[in-house]
Amino acid sequence: YWKNVPFDSLGEDEIAAILDHVGRMAAGSAADIHHMGGAVSRVPEDATAFPDRNARYWMNIYGYWGDATQDVERIAWTRSFHAALQPSARAGEYVNFLGAEGPRADARQLALDAYGAAKLERLVALKRQYDPTNLFRLNHNIPVD
Repeated sequence: YWKNVPFDSLGEDEIAAILDHVGRMAAGSAADIHHMGGAVSRVPEDATAFPDRNARYWMNIYGYWGDATQDVERIAWTRSFHAALQPSARAGEYVNFLGAEGPRADARQLALDAYGAAKLERLVALKRQYDPTNLFRLNHNIPVD
């Protein structure tokens, strides 16, 4: 189970949240911080579906485990880590990191949260044109309805 979050500041609050959660990280789980900028930020924002090329950092949080009895605990840790960074988070989330959100798993809302309205509108138009039967639906889907 994984989540990610874009943000601009790596100040005391963010570092404290990271240290707190990494200090409680279970074996096999991980977190990485990507310092963005450079070539990534020079691509126009509307050129791709990537959610936010202007964020200074992207944090990826990975919860891994092999025993199903640990599902609740490990998912809770990942979500807690993600939530701890929300005060400084920017909008958007990389679609591969959406995770299984239980009752919140409304495909349209997840896609809207990840891409924003303008990018989702473009993706829906592409989906209607190139995949009108929704053959490619087993991933984080772009609903056309």
